[in-house]
Amino acid sequence: MEMLLDVISVITHDDYTLELVFENGEKRIFDMKPLFDKKPFIKLSNSPLFFKASARTAP
Repeated sequence: MEMLLDVISVITHDDYTLELVFENGEKRIFDMKPLFDKKPFIKLSNSPLFFKASARTAP
């Protein structure tokens, strides 16, 4: 079974991708554009709210 890793850092990009950094140092790019025509992500399309994305770890 694969271990789920925490996201420790999120960087937003103008092309609506997220650069995610995981607790093991791995970096991945996640393209959000395909989700923008689905609820609840519709509200993020063309919104400044997208660029406020951040990562918080559980206490």
